[in-house]
Amino acid sequence: MSPNSTKLTEYLQQNPIARSFIIGSFSSSCSTLLFQPLDLLKTRMQNIEYLANSSSPVAMHRMRMVSTFTDVVRTESIIGLWKGTVPSLLRCIPGVGLYFASLHQLQTLITGANQKPSASQAMLIGLSARSLSASILLPVTVIKTHYESGNFSYNSIPNAFKLIYHRHGFRGLYSGAFPTILRDAPYSGIYYMFYSQLKNITTSDHDDKRQPSLKTFINFTCSLISGIFASIITHPADVVKTKMQLDPKGFPELSSSVAIIFKDKGSIGFFIGLTPRLMRRALMTAFTWTIFEHCIRTLGVK
Repeated sequence: MSPNSTKLTEYLQQNPIARSFIIGSFSSSCSTLLFQPLDLLKTRMQNIEYLANSSSPVAMHRMRMVSTFTDVVRTESIIGLWKGTVPSLLRCIPGVGLYFASLHQLQTLITGANQKPSASQAMLIGLSARSLSASILLPVTVIKTHYESGNFSYNSIPNAFKLIYHRHGFRGLYSGAFPTILRDAPYSGIYYMFYSQLKNITTSDHDDKRQPSLKTFINFTCSLISGIFASIITHPADVVKTKMQLDPKGFPELSSSVAIIFKDKGSIGFFIGLTPRLMRRALMTAFTWTIFEHCIRTLGVK
């Protein structure tokens, strides 16, 4: 190991907040690059205006994942599936890094150093950490949604900020704020509650003797199960958030947006795009936390 690598390792071992921020950003970036196509498909399926203009009648009427995938690849090539990757990465760095750093700090304050949280404590910690990071990074989330929708053409991220501000003002950059937090904060609270408790159940006194591959598998499984439950529960808020961010004038308020979606599509309208989001969010969270936990173990930190 080089001297610089040794210094970095020592620094991360001695600075838990910086460690959580850097490793959290790295692990989330890896997952984002891998699962960005699923996020794009979810946004397209929720975007009725895009589907109405689609050349695929199956996509227009049934909003199926496969037909949406086929339409994107046919009209925009395979690279089109990674639209919105740059703002997604900008949301990960520093967004997810901030989330992991906040998670560590809040857990230390609430439970004490190296103490396992109860179910209610884990819920509160996850909810609070995500509320903070989601609020700070909301303008980037709005731009990511615009990129993925297929309705807008931006030359760059700064150009997107400028045009959204010109058309809708600051309100446009923070459109969908409440449903975004209503989606992300409960998701993280529910996820972290399930994840921490499942880990407590599966962790034994002889955990240090387990093979690293078994530890990784257990972490991945706990994370995946937690992500599935959290994704299903919070998906209606994701649908409302997407509508408000893509069409601030047509969906200006939370209550009216809920009413419009229910009137147009009924209860099923709140679960449009669930399949790609379930696949993407649950798998992405599982990969992110598995990589995070592996890096923490590699550094020799419990």
